[in-house]
Amino acid sequence: MIARATPALDDDDASVSSSVETTLATTTVATRPARASPFDELAAAKRRTNAKFLMGPVATSRARLAALRRDVSQNDVLDVADARDALTKATLDCTTPRDALKAYSNARDVCTLSILARSVTKGPAARNADDSQESMAVYDALERAKDSFGVLEAAFERAFDDFDGGSSSSSSSSTARTDASAVDAAFAAADAAMYDFALALAACFRFDASAYDALREDVAGAFVEPL
Repeated sequence: MIARATPALDDDDASVSSSVETTLATTTVATRPARASPFDELAAAKRRTNAKFLMGPVATSRARLAALRRDVSQNDVLDVADARDALTKATLDCTTPRDALKAYSNARDVCTLSILARSVTKGPAARNADDSQESMAVYDALERAKDSFGVLEAAFERAFDDFDGGSSSSSSSSTARTDASAVDAAFAAADAAMYDFALALAACFRFDASAYDALREDVAGAFVEPL
């Protein structure tokens, strides 16, 4: 029986073969899926839970602002006490706080939005350096939201004062006529500021696109495009 010899490779063939083997080996390593450790997965799940929890008050505030805005546009007479209470709840104690919090407001910031901003910069929800883009953006958005709430509150107070010469502040049963157009711009500015705050707050978690989209779906009310 005659053994068939394997043809020898010349230098060019050997070079090509070596190149192919190297490429295949490199490709195999590169495409091998990386597995996240259980600790990484647990940390990511905790961040998603924290984000949903913190975005909730933003969605609540925007829903309350929208409801109060509808009341103003549909009714030209508002109960002063009810309107003030609704505004305090909508602004999350960031303008005039609730009576239960007034005693604390002189010593610390009771504004819910401030608490949220601290939680995503100093912890425990997330941590971002003071000079990071995320921290600077969320605190800038916070100040603009608080300023817009102040403008909205002032618009309401002017409407009350114009109606009864300022006596509405001491009466729990008085009513005031409001011109919807006079405060609607303030409502629009406040809602737009809250939308910007929602975006800045979410950015502090540094989610990838998939997790970010899931957050927007889970807490849709915080991310509604302002009108």
